[in-house]
Amino acid sequence: MSLDLEYISDAISYPFPKVTQKISERQKYFNTTVFVVLALIASEIPIFGGIRQVNSYSEVTFKVSGTLMQLGTQPFVFASMAAPFLFDKAEKHSSDILGLILSVFMAAQWAYQNSSWLGGLQLCGAAWVLLQAEIYLRDRGAISPSTALIFANASRSLLLSVFVSPLAFIWTLILIVVVAWIETLNVSVPLTHTKYRHQSTGMELSVMYNSTTALIMYYTLMETVGTWYTPAAVLLPRMVTMHTLIAAPCLYLGVYLINNRLAGINEQTGRDLVEKWKEQKYTIKGWRDPKRMYRYIQNIIDRNVHWNTVFICVLWTLALLFRPAVGITTLFILIGTIKRHPPSWKLY
Repeated sequence: MSLDLEYISDAISYPFPKVTQKISERQKYFNTTVFVVLALIASEIPIFGGIRQVNSYSEVTFKVSGTLMQLGTQPFVFASMAAPFLFDKAEKHSSDILGLILSVFMAAQWAYQNSSWLGGLQLCGAAWVLLQAEIYLRDRGAISPSTALIFANASRSLLLSVFVSPLAFIWTLILIVVVAWIETLNVSVPLTHTKYRHQSTGMELSVMYNSTTALIMYYTLMETVGTWYTPAAVLLPRMVTMHTLIAAPCLYLGVYLINNRLAGINEQTGRDLVEKWKEQKYTIKGWRDPKRMYRYIQNIIDRNVHWNTVFICVLWTLALLFRPAVGITTLFILIGTIKRHPPSWKLY
């Protein structure tokens, strides 16, 4: 199967030259910026049979209905989320292939619904270009194309809210501060070196153990399903309506179920962590029995995941009742991006 995927990947991918030397941060940010500008221009170009809808947006991907970015990055984001469940880890190109297949399927669906097969072909072409950009920026970009576009779009909405809706802007800043503070909460586990007992350290286990990944995965899944089957879109309300009585419990349950499985998927369970510490010659101070250590760390993880779920659901509910300038899920993506890529003034 791996060889088949490699062959398909070579067939659909442009043969970019391999990176043979380190690319500077300045060049990576420049490459990402050029892509974002071109993608934003594409989001202003209507396709045959399409009508640009300004108010149609996604919180976890970038797409603009009725334009060349009608599908946007949604198929590729969904594919990157689904690929680990469908393919082996060794099949590194599986996400690219699945993303393009989904794009073609969604383009055909749109063409059928709008009776515009020429527009469908345009969407297939745009999806192929986005795939090449994804591959090119993987080693030459600062952040992923989808995240960069979400960041640019959300930043524009946030700046506009300063003049259009100051209260929403202030509420957004409050949410940013609250989320940033919650992300700093940790539970410290004292570790000691197995050989040099005087060499001690502490491992910090974040209370937001899985960060906001569960909510982002749930939104990605529901938005993609909503694209295929329109009635499912009610499960992601943007304001309080009667549908919220159904949508809110579904979201709470979905986030809970995803959050409780992420540690195992990411190999971050109590056993995984203790084994990694053992490889680094560290153990929990004063403990000898590995099984007890597994249970002890797993209990901390389970408790953190519980609070992780509570914080996510409470913040989502608050953002639904009092709408910020950008969606709460988009806000989580922005904060996570800034956390992973802190601003630097040493680009030059």
